[in-house]
Amino acid sequence: MKKTLILSFVAMAMNIYGENSVSDAMDKLKMKELAGTYTKEKILATLKGYKNLKNEAQEDLADKAVLVNLGAITVEDLNNSKKLTEALNAYTKDYLDISENSLGNISDKGILERINKKWKQAAVIEDSPLIDKLNEALAKGLTTGYNLKNKNDYANFNKKLSLSYGHNNIIHSAQLIALMKSEGIDGKVQLEPKTSAFLHMPEWGEASKPNRQLKDGKIVITPLEYDLQFEFADEAEKLKFVEAVNRYAKKDAADQKGLIFKAWWQPFMQTSKIEGFKPLTVNIISEGDYEAFVLTLPEKSRALIDELNKDRALKIRTEEVYVNPAFYRFMLGEYK
Repeated sequence: MKKTLILSFVAMAMNIYGENSVSDAMDKLKMKELAGTYTKEKILATLKGYKNLKNEAQEDLADKAVLVNLGAITVEDLNNSKKLTEALNAYTKDYLDISENSLGNISDKGILERINKKWKQAAVIEDSPLIDKLNEALAKGLTTGYNLKNKNDYANFNKKLSLSYGHNNIIHSAQLIALMKSEGIDGKVQLEPKTSAFLHMPEWGEASKPNRQLKDGKIVITPLEYDLQFEFADEAEKLKFVEAVNRYAKKDAADQKGLIFKAWWQPFMQTSKIEGFKPLTVNIISEGDYEAFVLTLPEKSRALIDELNKDRALKIRTEEVYVNPAFYRFMLGEYK
């Protein structure tokens, strides 16, 4: 009898806690008036399968129906007070975070259109004072290249859940997103245009454009590329993405079939520490609205930082990041 009473008390406490979570979420999301428009029929249709459907007041049920229709929770969450609270906390935190900059989700019907539109509006950065300073470092052999971005394009996603995927062809991005849809992988998406820069080698022949010529005659190629930023629900979903890229977007033979358009020998994926990825140092140089990113092996970061620190106007920081093994081999000078 005593055990039954304790279990009943725990269940009651969990239910009250869940109810408080619902009420708190409705207040934070400012959706209370919307709940007042819900009819009994609409509530019943929305909350089909909810175990307490016949035992709660219509006002409370209307709140829950609003949250289900928003996608904040599922009926399954409602039947599990712990899952309910976790789901509501995650949704409201995300909803209220206005620093985030997302084009939508992989699963969105219009996501490819939004990516293409943003890409067509992007242009090579030519007016940043960082360019000349970084080109000097290029000429001195302190780096083999860098990427320049406008801070206003940043996704500002949760670093533990996000992954950056770099490429230079927009058709590739469309096929990559479509691939993830077909694999049942979902997550938030943002496209961050970037101006890449690397030295032209004389043996390549005529230099492609756009480019810049340095005082010593060396030529820096400056193509427009992009990083697709993804934020996944958890690490397992992130690893599914990596597996799909390795299977369908990584070239292992010159005539390989079954790959998406313009698959690279060494796809570029960067994230926080996950299984199988290798550590690199990203040197981030900031001035005004722009930031430059220079990836180096950890032991090669110091010389670059010492050179750039000669200009006190620059803000410089370093971070440890992890990249996929194929890209790490590229950093070591390999092509596969």
